[in-house]
Amino acid sequence: MGESEFARLQELRDSQDKIQAGLDYATELLTTIQKELPRIDIPYNELKKLSEKECNEILKTHQEIIRALVDKVEVYASGKVKVYGLLDGSEAAQFELDTLTSRAGRV
Repeated sequence: MGESEFARLQELRDSQDKIQAGLDYATELLTTIQKELPRIDIPYNELKKLSEKECNEILKTHQEIIRALVDKVEVYASGKVKVYGLLDGSEAAQFELDTLTSRAGRV
């Protein structure tokens, strides 16, 4: 096996490690979000009945989840909406997601 072949194999191994770390992060984040959803999935009419503090906590959790998962949203005059996802951890790392990313970990 030549040096170039060995270097190519090392690069493939390193790429596989990065991909696996990304998949592990995404799995943990999504699993944690799935656990949180029953607590915060409250219809608007029920949300209005909660105290201002409870309501704000739930809305903040919604916001944190969206920021952790969404990179960019484009809204067109035609009404078309495109949502670009983000699961590499960089966006989540910018926000205090103590209920989410502290358990999910970061890559």
